[in-house]
Order: sequence, then C-alpha cells, then structure tokens
Amino acid sequence: MGSGKSLASKIFQDLGAFRVSSDELARKYTDVTSPIKSELVEIFGPEVLNDKEAPDRNYIAKIVFQNPNKLQQLTSIIHPRVRKDFLEIVQNLPEGTIVAWEAPLLFEAKGNFICNATLTIYANLEVAFQRVNQRDGLSREEFEARIRNQMDIKEKIQLSDFSIRNEGNFDYLRSECEKIYKIILMHREVFL
Repeated sequence: MGSGKSLASKIFQDLGAFRVSSDELARKYTDVTSPIKSELVEIFGPEVLNDKEAPDRNYIAKIVFQNPNKLQQLTSIIHPRVRKDFLEIVQNLPEGTIVAWEAPLLFEAKGNFICNATLTIYANLEVAFQRVNQRDGLSREEFEARIRNQMDIKEKIQLSDFSIRNEGNFDYLRSECEKIYKIILMHREVFL
C-alpha cells in the first residue's frame, strides 16, 4: 500500500506487458450491479448499501480492517472471483504474452502459485503513508490498520523473485522496472 504498484504495472504495460489490475477487476463486485450484493448484505448488513443501492467501499473498508473475521469473509467471496476473472483474461491472450498482474494481496491470496515470477514493490512505512494520505486521505490509524492485515513486507520480499524499494522518483522506478523486464525477456523460457 503506497508502494507504487499501480505505477510499476503501468510502466510494465508501457514496456510491452499486458497489464491486469486486481483492484480494477474487483470493482465490479462493489458497484451497483454487483453479482455478490446479497452476500455483502449478509456479511455487513443492509447499511452496506449506499443511497444508490451500491455496496459502499469506504464502509466495507472501515469494518474489515478492524475486524479480521469480516475481512476473511469478504476475501473468501471476492478473491476466488477475481482470480477466475484474471485467468479468463490470461487464457485469451496470445501464447508468450508477458502479463503484469497488479495484485495487492498476491501472497496472502496464494496468487503467487499461478505466476511464473513475482515482484514486490515496497517503500518504508512513512513514505507509503504520505503517499496514501495524499492520494486517498487515509488517516494514520486507517493506514496502520490496513498494513496490520497484510503479510510482513520482509516475508513478501523473501518470497519474491524480484523486489524494488520505491522511495525515489519516477525515473528510478522506471529504470528498475526496465531491468526486470529485460531479464524476463532474456530468459523467457524460464519465466513463461
């Protein structure tokens, strides 16, 4: 969170990869035509729906990041659907396509098992907080509650094939992404 995952995935897209965002895929499950609206009401009560009868993402976030049981219930209905959507997209791509899958909870959801290589983008907590606060207006307490519900960054780095500490500027991040992309291209037989 606040590490620059979205920016990095867009850089990979610019380099030639096919970009897929789990957050973008998940949005359809919390919009007005959500196919899981009744399940969300069952978990969070009727107050989960806003005045447009769409699930209220902010309301859900406030609850799940304070209640691990509710978070588990939510992820158990959304993660499998997002993974299925992702796999359907990938199956329709030409063979050999490099896919940049932006998945915030990749290891927590065991999505790494369907990847040929993994990359963790990270930043120190203060830098990440400043980015998230500026972007989303999250308070420090909300930020820390969300971080507590994620795998420790050291563990993610250990599990990853590649990692980038993203505390510099855009040019630095782009340069690091280019290095990784070149490695993948040079060793396609290993990564694809």
